[in-house]
Amino acid sequence: MKAKNIFLVLIAILFVSSISNGARREAEDFTKSLKVNKGGKLNININSGTIDLTPWEKNEVYVKVKNVDSDEIKNMEVYQEGNNVFVKYSSEWGWGEEIELSVSFPSQYSVDAKTTGGDISVKGNVAGNIDLNTMGGDISLKNVKGKVKINTQGGNLNVGNIEGGLTLSTMGGDIRIGEVIGEMVKVNTMGGDIKVAKAMSGIEAVTYGGEIEIKFVGGDYSQLKTMGGSIEVGNANGRVSMQTMGGNLVVQNGSGFIDASSNAGDIVLHNITGSVNAKATSGNIIVDISPASGSSSNLNANIGRIEINLLPSAKATIEAEIRVRGNWKFMKDDYKIRSEFEAKSYSADDKERKIKATYEVNGGGGKIYASSNNENITIKKLSK
Repeated sequence: MKAKNIFLVLIAILFVSSISNGARREAEDFTKSLKVNKGGKLNININSGTIDLTPWEKNEVYVKVKNVDSDEIKNMEVYQEGNNVFVKYSSEWGWGEEIELSVSFPSQYSVDAKTTGGDISVKGNVAGNIDLNTMGGDISLKNVKGKVKINTQGGNLNVGNIEGGLTLSTMGGDIRIGEVIGEMVKVNTMGGDIKVAKAMSGIEAVTYGGEIEIKFVGGDYSQLKTMGGSIEVGNANGRVSMQTMGGNLVVQNGSGFIDASSNAGDIVLHNITGSVNAKATSGNIIVDISPASGSSSNLNANIGRIEINLLPSAKATIEAEIRVRGNWKFMKDDYKIRSEFEAKSYSADDKERKIKATYEVNGGGGKIYASSNNENITIKKLSK
């Protein structure tokens, strides 16, 4: 019996070894080349695997799949219709090993690439429309002149400079974008940070669990929203809406209208030439501003202090009030509206339980309304 068991074990070892050696022998590269002209479209749809795309200056599409099993080669389709090329892979059982697909194509070509699982990368500049989709992987893209649409169910997105429209979405990753010129940018991530160098025509950016950082935003309107992080903008132009449920909102320079709302964090707006609507549920509001003529700004801090810093050339009419919650008689002297400018009026209203003050700076101008609860309001003159 013991000898029989040993014999069976040896047979099993030889069988596994023969399968392994056979698999190694059957693995090979698949290649195909097609002649095309500029202005066509590359269509890729594979059910699992990575996609590496390389634009070049040849009028040729070259397809290569590395180390594909010979049994799977029959499931590869590469064909041409007019000036468009199609690359497809799907196992006859609906699943198979991930393939490594590499395609070189003319730089002046559009691309529509999909994979059910794997990274997608475009390793060069493209003049054409780009549509990339993966069910689970990272996507990276260089510079593009054309419209770009990218989606991944679970990975990071890295995009270079875009001259055209840009729409990005990921269910769980960070988003990095260079400069975008053309249409409004639309980006969304369920759980990651968003960083953008420049959005010349505005941006709609939403993240449900990360921070947003934009160096420059232009256009008529932009909307920035995060459910759990801070938002920082270097230069904001036009109408910019910023909202966070839990973080700080910061603008370094702004011209136009800034609408900022934070449920749990500070709002800090520097060098604003325009108007502001700032509301902090639990946090401070600090604004450096030269209000535009005829404009109206509102600063409302529910639990937090307010600091208004006026630029030297600012012409402003400020109406400030502190609402005193609690025993008015004993608490009204605890809070002050402090200003480096002379007040036109200053009073403690016993009926409304408010401390009020009005200031006309440099003869008055754009209006600023400031309101806090049981916190001081400070008005300062910036040195420069």
